[in-house]
Amino acid sequence: MVPTPELSHQALRYPSAELARHYRANGWWTDDTLSEMAFSGVEKASATKLRIRSRVHPYVGTIGAVGDMGRRLAGRLRRWGIEEGDVVAFQIPNWAEAVACVYGLLSLGVVVVPIAHIYGTKEVGHILRESRARALVTAEAQYFALQGVEQAMEVVELARDSLNPKLSLLGVLLNLADMRTVHSREALASLKERFGEQVFDTVVRASIAYAESAERAKSILDHRPDLGADYLALAGEVLERLSGLDGARKRLTQLA
Repeated sequence: MVPTPELSHQALRYPSAELARHYRANGWWTDDTLSEMAFSGVEKASATKLRIRSRVHPYVGTIGAVGDMGRRLAGRLRRWGIEEGDVVAFQIPNWAEAVACVYGLLSLGVVVVPIAHIYGTKEVGHILRESRARALVTAEAQYFALQGVEQAMEVVELARDSLNPKLSLLGVLLNLADMRTVHSREALASLKERFGEQVFDTVVRASIAYAESAERAKSILDHRPDLGADYLALAGEVLERLSGLDGARKRLTQLA
């Protein structure tokens, strides 16, 4: 074991010539850049299978395929005017796309700023301002919604293990969705693929009418009965999954 010299914070950033020679002599430092190391690694292991576990967005493929994904991203960013030395941030969960993003950004020679996928608007805005990033790479919006579902499931499992062994998931609802868009249809398909019959048939549609009804202190059932029907249908499905509650079923029949 080689003793490590005591170093100040500045010395870690600007190592002495003696320390640099020590690192090179032991093969810890080379003249390869981080980008070159990434390219070499992907090239050598291009056929190696890569498996990334995720409840909502798993990946099974090869390292080479992820490298191709990263090169396509780099090409697109270059066409949009991103150049070597620019600062580019990315906020992507631990998916194959995150690996591809890092690889693609390294190939451009940009300064990479990773942002934790759990950060919200306030934190992301602060990081972007401080880093002066020219671009932000994110996942598709529907995947962030599904990631939220995955995190909620982890909370349920934790509560079941530590607080209530009988705790279970009643169902999953796609809320405030516009089913005319590909985004919402794909989100619903992904939910059904992940949760199957636990996904409610009812989809609560997005509308400004909810805010309007709140401003007027009116129930959505009175303000927009067509939208209120979504909640009545959801209530019916919830009651079907619960035992008892005969009184609630009678009330729901009267409202419908």
